[in-house]
Amino acid sequence: MAFQPNILSVELSEKNESAGLYHFLVRFNGVTCRVFYEKNPTLKAKSITRLLAEPCPICKADYYCNCMQRFLEPIEQQINERGLITPEMLAAK
Repeated sequence: MAFQPNILSVELSEKNESAGLYHFLVRFNGVTCRVFYEKNPTLKAKSITRLLAEPCPICKADYYCNCMQRFLEPIEQQINERGLITPEMLAAK
């Protein structure tokens, strides 16, 4: 069965407004990832990495892999369609 990301939650972890960089923790399908966004002038996802608490749902590796990078576009699309990143969230912290 192919991996289909289904986002459960998104939370702002860190931000650097002067550089326009944002770091979100995205939880879905039993795995948590870090999604890095850049705001120049609009918010756009740049990369994604999996936290190593759980094995990769794609290749089952328990070390660093680049599998999640292939799903960056559908994950970003799902975040945008569901409005999971709000202006209030970006203003927090």
